[in-house]
Amino acid sequence: MTIPQQSAAPPSHPSARPFRQPWHMQMMPWRTLPSTLLRNAAAVLASRLLVSAAAMMVTPFLVVHLTRELGLAPFVAVLLASAVVIGGRLFARPLGVLVDRRPGIGPAFASLLCCAMATTLLLGLDSAVGTWLAATACICLSVASTTFTLAVRTHVARSFDLRHLPMVYATSSVAFNLGMFVGSALAGWLLHRELGAWAIGCAVGAYLLGACALLVLRSPRSDSSTGPSKTSTSEKSSSSRRSEAKSDTASTLPPIVLGPFAWTYTAIGYLTNTVTLLLAAYCATVFGSAALASVFYSSQSLALVAVLPLMGWLLRRPTLGILATLYFGGQLLAALGFVVFGAIGTAGPAIGVLSVAFCLSQALSVPTADPLLAKLVGRGSVGQVFGTTMSANARGALAACVVNAAALQWLPHERLGLAWVVPGGVALVVVAVAAACRPWRAQAAKETKASTVEADVLQQPSAERSNVGNTIEAAALPRNAAIAAR
Repeated sequence: MTIPQQSAAPPSHPSARPFRQPWHMQMMPWRTLPSTLLRNAAAVLASRLLVSAAAMMVTPFLVVHLTRELGLAPFVAVLLASAVVIGGRLFARPLGVLVDRRPGIGPAFASLLCCAMATTLLLGLDSAVGTWLAATACICLSVASTTFTLAVRTHVARSFDLRHLPMVYATSSVAFNLGMFVGSALAGWLLHRELGAWAIGCAVGAYLLGACALLVLRSPRSDSSTGPSKTSTSEKSSSSRRSEAKSDTASTLPPIVLGPFAWTYTAIGYLTNTVTLLLAAYCATVFGSAALASVFYSSQSLALVAVLPLMGWLLRRPTLGILATLYFGGQLLAALGFVVFGAIGTAGPAIGVLSVAFCLSQALSVPTADPLLAKLVGRGSVGQVFGTTMSANARGALAACVVNAAALQWLPHERLGLAWVVPGGVALVVVAVAAACRPWRAQAAKETKASTVEADVLQQPSAERSNVGNTIEAAALPRNAAIAAR
């Protein structure tokens, strides 16, 4: 008896078409997250908001506290404050290796406890203690803050799928900006009422609350069809897991891929630190009002709160080429705005150009930078990769401190625009060369080939796809038998 062969499924059959989410799920990407990842995202956002608020209650007013309460010389106070801002980032790569070898919330939780203890130490110091204890507290605060940033970025890159990463990073940046606004406003109000010690006390409380928020984080459940079973995972000893982590860490960091990103981070670190150090002084000297700097900062905060979630929603299905194009395009906009700002001699247009350029730059680069690096180098070693780029950013910021101090000391007022035009032009060339290197080209070709093969398989009828699966399983039988025989 002959069994008639079933006809292939028609193209309109649901099995022949790739799955598409409903429109209301596409409009609200957070609803596609499982409950565990949604809880993790909420914990990360709350911790980022509290920690950024605590940092803004301490760092901008640290020089005032060190000079008034401890009686330190202004030069020493500025050095210690600079160590808090830049010092820890210079050693970010070893800290990133530590984060890679100790996955989970442990490094982030411990770093926030160290931040709370270092801030408490600064609060309890007096003029009889001396400079060394204050320097120790500042260095501990800097290293702990850098470790927290690396640990949170690494946890997000490992926990969430690539299609969710731009939204998570964009919303995390919104929480960071809101924390900066709340922390600086609260610290300013307390200082106006001559309660500066209360500001540091509030910062200690914010650090501890941020550490408590991290306790909500849970590891996402692995799929049994793709990952190892619970029994095989539990049978692994701690030494074997540690050796696997070391081997994964040692086999990464290709210099050809990371070189252009390190150059870009160095250039952007110089530009952003120049804005922080020189903008108010430049506006006071050239435009006659230092208050114009507050217009730039307030417009940046309000615009980014509105724009960053929109960018995260638009990047629901990012490819490697799109992420790289948006990232380098955003950095080119920042460098171009830097040049135009220094060339314009009118206050209103200059501040407007700089605000628009930096807002667009952050809107394009913040949701794309970390997903791009995680996709290029793999998630097993993103900690040291983030540490490498953070160290490059710190080197640019350190160079900006030296060059801007020399510019304010020796450049005449009518030539002070060169401190913006020349570095902006150099950064424009560096970012353009880094983008032209296209370190993501090989990986993008592999991604395009894989997506093409997947699309071809999805377009096949269900009967043909089952035949392909049976052929693959039959080809794997001899290999599995040989492994079992060993």
